[in-house]
Amino acid sequence: MQRGIAGIAAVLLAVGMARAAEPVAAEKGALVRVITRWDAGCDASNRSDWDDMVRAWYNDITDDDAPGDGHGDKAYLHDGFYQNGNIVDSDFTDLVLVPWGLDHLDDHVDEPDVAMIALHGGEDPDDLRWRGKVRVDEPGAGNCRAYQGEMSFGETDLEFLHLSSCHSMDQDDWVQARWGTSFAGLHQVNGFHGIMWISDWYSDRYEEFSDDAFDDPISEEWVESHYDGAFWPGEFDHCPVSRGVGSTRNDVWNRMDHEEYDNVFSDPANDWWGVVYIEGCDPKDDPALPN
Repeated sequence: MQRGIAGIAAVLLAVGMARAAEPVAAEKGALVRVITRWDAGCDASNRSDWDDMVRAWYNDITDDDAPGDGHGDKAYLHDGFYQNGNIVDSDFTDLVLVPWGLDHLDDHVDEPDVAMIALHGGEDPDDLRWRGKVRVDEPGAGNCRAYQGEMSFGETDLEFLHLSSCHSMDQDDWVQARWGTSFAGLHQVNGFHGIMWISDWYSDRYEEFSDDAFDDPISEEWVESHYDGAFWPGEFDHCPVSRGVGSTRNDVWNRMDHEEYDNVFSDPANDWWGVVYIEGCDPKDDPALPN
């Protein structure tokens, strides 16, 4: 797939000093946690197509068939496809931040190298951070929601976090004081500004994103594959956003421009951050992104 990148905007802000980064190679794993049915203690709208969307991504990134059909020895390992079941907020939260955080366990989000998370998303009413609706309510924990302010990724292994979720990368949250607090070795978060649509029409796009991100930058392929202009109901855009970090201005853009699934750099400093998005993208429930 090739689509024009014209109109993609990039924003960069400094938050500190420098540290060097070098590419590394290693066996890597991919994980999915997706909820399609809310019938186990936490209420939300069922979405029967969501598992097909993220499974298309998972099946491609782990496809070790010969190149041409698959990705050969570049394919990621199967770290698990978890659908419905006992998905709770401790799966996503960090023990350093909350006493119930379990993101470091073997089948949890900080253990693989790349994770795709599909949860109904919204903004916390107090500080506008992203919250993802989980399926089972844990006693004494998140009240059916995993809260970004209690998330910290990269101490264990996670490099790329893909959020198939509304409001997961709203412009309000780009700042260091919000999403920036979750980068503890994490390289990139890919999400959506405003409402994200769920449909079996999008399964091909999730597969396409994975396939293309072995040869082209993850940050740009996320935006190109998932962008839709005036998609539904004829007046709202679908607005994907990629946020990454680095030790210097040049390091951020070197990473955003070159990190692919088969070209993963060493863990970055969380000193500078940048975002890639479609200029003027205007979604449901959030203002248009700047030009």
